Amino acid sequence: MLTISWHMRHGSWGESHPQTGSAFEIGEGAGRGFNVNFNLRFGTGDIGYLAAFERVVAPLLRAYRPDLILVASGQDASSYDPNGRMNLTMRGFRALGAATRALADELCGGRLALVQEGGYARTYAALCLLATVEGVLGEEGSLPDPGAAYPDDPGIADGPLRDTVQALSLFWPGLR
Repeated sequence: MLTISWHMRHGSWGESHPQTGSAFEIGEGAGRGFNVNFNLRFGTGDIGYLAAFERVVAPLLRAYRPDLILVASGQDASSYDPNGRMNLTMRGFRALGAATRALADELCGGRLALVQEGGYARTYAALCLLATVEGVLGEEGSLPDPGAAYPDDPGIADGPLRDTVQALSLFWPGLR
């Protein structure tokens, strides 16, 4: 099983959870190379998440050829989330939903499941979930985005993406 996780830099959470979420925590034994971590900076935003999807997630899934894509669809990366603070907007969630749908159609006969998890800014999390589902269904945005005013830094994800690609390049030579 290939597991891909996007998350903020959090470090170890203690003895019961010694993992840090580093790009270099790539799995163990027969699973080595099948654990993918994007250890992203606060404020990564739409551009950074979409770059991670296009440069790493899509090539990995194409090489892996899944039978099903299962997404833990959390909205804690949203602009208003007090925990995640990753600055992802409704537009970004919608684009990620559409990109995931396209890959599911291409790779596994459209088999795609989303499981709701995460998101602590209740009002905005609901809007971001709506945007994700709209993207999956190929729908345009039905509501205005109150988070669209934040700036999006196009280079903020470059370092974390380089780390992820470096950590996995031995196992997945198609990454760039």
